[in-house]
Amino acid sequence: MSHWLEAALQDGLRAVDSNELIERAARHQLLVDIYRDERAARRVSPSLIAEECRLKRIKRYRRHQPRPGWNWGAAKGGRPSAGSALHFARGYFGEGLIVAALSAVCQTYQTPDGLQQGSGAHQFDILGVSPWAVFECEAVGASFLAYPDMIILTQDGGPELIQIKTPSVFAFDRYRRDGGASIRKRYGPQTAAEMYIGRRLGMPFERNHVLCFTWEGFTPGSDEARAGKEIRAIVETVAWEDGMDRFVESIAEEILEDDAAAERGAWPIAYPLGTRWPCDYCNYARTSDSDNPGCEENEKWEPRLLRSMAATPDGSSAPPRPMTSPSPLPPSASPVSPAPTPPAGSSALPPPLPS
Repeated sequence: MSHWLEAALQDGLRAVDSNELIERAARHQLLVDIYRDERAARRVSPSLIAEECRLKRIKRYRRHQPRPGWNWGAAKGGRPSAGSALHFARGYFGEGLIVAALSAVCQTYQTPDGLQQGSGAHQFDILGVSPWAVFECEAVGASFLAYPDMIILTQDGGPELIQIKTPSVFAFDRYRRDGGASIRKRYGPQTAAEMYIGRRLGMPFERNHVLCFTWEGFTPGSDEARAGKEIRAIVETVAWEDGMDRFVESIAEEILEDDAAAERGAWPIAYPLGTRWPCDYCNYARTSDSDNPGCEENEKWEPRLLRSMAATPDGSSAPPRPMTSPSPLPPSASPVSPAPTPPAGSSALPPPLPS
């Protein structure tokens, strides 16, 4: 195994029989953030920081549904999507599966009901998991909110994060072939944002592990199986770097600027028609179709903000907004504060484990 988390995951899947594994993963799906409705309506999340399309980013920030008045999670192009439903199910249940496996082989793991014991086969503790473990803070005028998949305490005493991803086997093979470059491009901004929010709360995260696995294991007789590897998993560790804080803050500031501009009717422009990525995968429709408005028809979501309101102080039409965010990682060269002071904020993490 090339990373200790891969070995821990495989050992955990061997340590818990299938019926109990499924039951534990199903119980994980029932966990909720009981205070979610009390949190800021407009918030900057790690996935929002990672959003490639600037128009979609501000629509999400302003809580636009896939279609006006129609709230549906598994949507594509403003309509129900069978493929998206499968992808969401794969991801959420896969997360529960990994939580169940890793909690079986860790030393201790925290739950909403208290501290539980693992087998101790691997030397780490689980401090919390999504969605009951929550990071929330205020910074640069924005409300930040994160639901880290897993927070762990390693043998050397430092808190670390784990992001759990269950890509398709096609994406997984690309990640494997690229040697981590594709994983960092896809998830780098999100990992940086998660560490940033936690560090603002006083938790000195230095590493965020992106754990990718697919449901298809290696076939018996393959080179991997003969080497003792049964599962397809890759772990790419993203370390905290100078400038990541400024990178996250610059995106948050840009979101706030776009939000203020949207109040005046000036919205970011969409990608050109015919753009496959990310438009073909978007939950909003790129162009209108009968009762399904296109993504740029924002007055359909917010009738009070008619596009005719978009005007500069001299009365001329508002200039078009830039299309996308600044390039993701590597971040700017702005130095990270050596000792960040936690602002007023909250964390739903349990108290530290006893030494």
